[in-house]
Amino acid sequence: MPFLTSALLNRFGVGTTLRAYAIASALLTIPPLFLLRDRPTTSSSSSNSTSSTTSPRPTGTVSFAFARHPTFWILQFGNVLQSMGYLMPSTYLASYANALGFPSITGPVFLALISLASVPGSLLIGLLNDTGLAATTVILISSVGSALPVFLLWGLGGHQVAVLVVFTLLYGFFAGGFSSTWSGIQRELQSRDGAADTGLIFGMLLGGRGLGFVLSGPVGGALLEVNCLKAQDFSGYATQYGPMIIYTGFTATLGAWGWFWTMGKRAMAAL
Repeated sequence: MPFLTSALLNRFGVGTTLRAYAIASALLTIPPLFLLRDRPTTSSSSSNSTSSTTSPRPTGTVSFAFARHPTFWILQFGNVLQSMGYLMPSTYLASYANALGFPSITGPVFLALISLASVPGSLLIGLLNDTGLAATTVILISSVGSALPVFLLWGLGGHQVAVLVVFTLLYGFFAGGFSSTWSGIQRELQSRDGAADTGLIFGMLLGGRGLGFVLSGPVGGALLEVNCLKAQDFSGYATQYGPMIIYTGFTATLGAWGWFWTMGKRAMAAL
């Protein structure tokens, strides 16, 4: 998609490319909706053989009890914060590469590498959830793993193509797998509310992520106006994108807000 989008932009401009993207998205996503079918209900024999520590959720009812627990809002807060900076590299790396005088193909390559690395990253983060690690621990791994490349590679070595390639791979791997932590969040919340609906939890987390994406747009534009310096030769921090780099690393770190909150509570209890 990055290479195709770049070619369309160069040949037809922004308006035509956006219209083509919208039409293609509709044609590819709407028809499969009519092929969806309800899952077969679990047979009574299998349900009788399955033991559960919580009473089953009555048919047709939805429990919001988990939303009254502080754990949900702490984890949701970290989810929104991470989302507010997550798209910055994908949105601005192409223009960043152009500002540094890199070949025009460099930007699409960076975007493709981020997407490529997110696939094994999502698998690994999902596997870590399955091992039984605490949700906050898995989120910490994803958050710190994505923040360090931002600060150390994009910020300090952002003028070298090789360094930026390593950055895109590491960032895509760890940041791209952040949404895979939601299964751990779901498990954490259902341990407090056994009647909580999986789809509802995922929907609310996705809504928080969408809110972060919407807010990141104007924030990114404002950050570009903070530093008026032009691209220099020694670090990404010295360019016009310096404030954005700091912001991206900061929000990536705060994605682990739940872990920091938990450690803070333990520290206060120890005192």
